[in-house]
Amino acid sequence: MEVNNCPAADAIVVLSGMLDESVTSATEWDKPVDRFERGVELVTAGRAPYLVFTRGVTWPEVSRESEGERLLREALKHGVPPEKLALTDEPVVETSGEVRSIGRAMQKHGWHKIILVTSAAHMPRAMWLVAKQGIDAIPFPADFEAERKRPLDLQSFLPQARYLDTSERAIRERLGLAYYRVFGI
Repeated sequence: MEVNNCPAADAIVVLSGMLDESVTSATEWDKPVDRFERGVELVTAGRAPYLVFTRGVTWPEVSRESEGERLLREALKHGVPPEKLALTDEPVVETSGEVRSIGRAMQKHGWHKIILVTSAAHMPRAMWLVAKQGIDAIPFPADFEAERKRPLDLQSFLPQARYLDTSERAIRERLGLAYYRVFGI
């Protein structure tokens, strides 16, 4: 979906998971940086009056500064006015915690509909969780991992290490969704 085609909402919520958590003094982007960029594009285009980051943290370092706090500073550097920025209420370590925190923020601010920004591979699990919480969300996937089609050659049939990471993320998303369906949130 293109930014200009996205329906309007009360807030744009960007899920955590795009910073390298081993770096604390500077912003070190991990692969899904598109989440942040798309959120900034959406608020800049006026698709919603607020850009909200969740306070994702890596277990067990819950006392550490959240990713959302770091992303808020980055959004300011990208020219987003401070009155358009918000954070959810508490540190969370997994997607289900982010969704509960989003629900509380929606109640607190009187928001009825959000634009949910996360990686395309993560979107099915995130949307399943927001639906279970009764949150009205417009999915806005980012960080697509599809490659351009190229002609088949000998390398197409050889194992490549770069695909191990993609496989791990795909398996993690499927297992995460199965876990939430079996055990709830």
